[in-house]
Amino acid sequence: MGIGWAHIGTSITASFLASLVECVEALTVVLAVGSVRGWRSALIGSASAIAVLLLIIAALGTALTHIPLHILQLTVGTLLLLFGLRWLRKAILRAAGLIPFTTKLQPSRRTPRPCVSTATSPPPGTRSPSPPPSTSPCSKAPRSSSSSSPSVQAAPARSSPPASVP
Repeated sequence: MGIGWAHIGTSITASFLASLVECVEALTVVLAVGSVRGWRSALIGSASAIAVLLLIIAALGTALTHIPLHILQLTVGTLLLLFGLRWLRKAILRAAGLIPFTTKLQPSRRTPRPCVSTATSPPPGTRSPSPPPSTSPCSKAPRSSSSSSPSVQAAPARSSPPASVP
């Protein structure tokens, strides 16, 4: 007695849906790269990835069946465990205040440009009235942190201890 369509159909459907999820993820990455960096580089990257995948399948397709499943599971599990431990380490360091909490909503930490006034200086010996504080380009108050989430706050910067002289 052979395997019925009830067993084969569910396996094919599950495999198709799992592959469909991966296709949606790949499409999301291509759309994001295309909208940010340009469509040419995104499409070239997609085409080259498909070509490499086809080459790997053509070269190693039947050889992959000879890899013992338990070794593959151990390798993938070890890599996932190491990746998760890295995230755990970062979370512990953030909770301890050793590294700052960062969000994509916070401004970048680049050094601010110096404020340069566009007003021309008055001729020597004359006095010009100073502009009101609100119109001066250098008098802008820093943005308040009220626009960001109140639960996400940056940890205070820590300075390294002074080096001891031997």
